[in-house]
Amino acid sequence: SACLSDFARDIFYNGINLNTVPMTTGKTANIREPLYLIPKVPMALVLGNLTIGLGFKSTYPLIDFADVCDLVKLYAEFHKDPVNNKLTNSTLAPHLIPKFPIKNLIKNRKELIERHLNDTNKNIDTFLSNMKFIRDELNKTL
Repeated sequence: SACLSDFARDIFYNGINLNTVPMTTGKTANIREPLYLIPKVPMALVLGNLTIGLGFKSTYPLIDFADVCDLVKLYAEFHKDPVNNKLTNSTLAPHLIPKFPIKNLIKNRKELIERHLNDTNKNIDTFLSNMKFIRDELNKTL
């Protein structure tokens, strides 16, 4: 069996009822291991992501772990009570802009945050559409 770091154990195992996870036989017949694991936080946001789909390269920057945790909390709160917990630009934007150097270049970070924080009438679809446009523009320059 493989050794896991404390971080991996916390993300994939601690607090998880392994009876709810499909199991498979390991390399030796006497070891059962999970067929797959679902992390507690979206690891693609923490680790960054490079995908090629339909011939287009997409790169998602790493997002600060604390911000990813905050986004997970906001998402959970929204699904518990969507009437009183709105996913708005003012709640999401500060967590989606990386706080450290990334491969992609965002030249207007302050303007982006300012625009979205001040415009509370915009909905999340508009915000995500704007972020996709920015990502596409950035990918053109790479």
